[in-house]
Amino acid sequence: MKQEYEISPNIRGTRYVIHLSKTVKGWPGFAPESYEATVGDVIVKYDDEIPYFQCHEAPPILSIENIEEIVAIMKRGYIESDFKVK
Repeated sequence: MKQEYEISPNIRGTRYVIHLSKTVKGWPGFAPESYEATVGDVIVKYDDEIPYFQCHEAPPILSIENIEEIVAIMKRGYIESDFKVK
């Protein structure tokens, strides 16, 4: 899965988010091209809450490996160097 890091300050504090997306295959015969689908967000640090996963819409089909990757990101938690400007 593709990971994009974002720092989002707001009234409650600073939200550290990892946006996850996945390349999926299109429908054969209709739109066979592959495309990037949004899986959801892992919020690794926000207002002293534990890391959690949040979907904004129905995610694409996730394999066991995809779910294990999401859990590994959540267990890893907030690492400051991940969010440094590169």
